Amino acid sequence: MQAVWDAFGFEAGTILAVNAGIDFVLLCQVSSIVPYCDDRVDEMIRVLSDAVARGDVAESRIDEACRRILTLKSRRLKS
Repeated sequence: MQAVWDAFGFEAGTILAVNAGIDFVLLCQVSSIVPYCDDRVDEMIRVLSDAVARGDVAESRIDEACRRILTLKSRRLKS
């Protein structure tokens, strides 16, 4: 969301979103304001890995998000 990008930037916005309980962050690749980046997903993974290493995001928070995503995926595959 542009407002998050403007207020916090990519790195801080990503960390804040995950810590706020967002399990699945969608990235806009095309925008007239936010520059295009082929490596945005890789950059998000790096940002979150670094944040976990620094203690800014708990590893358990990442585990929790993964567990919920995989549970939802499992339920959708069964139906």
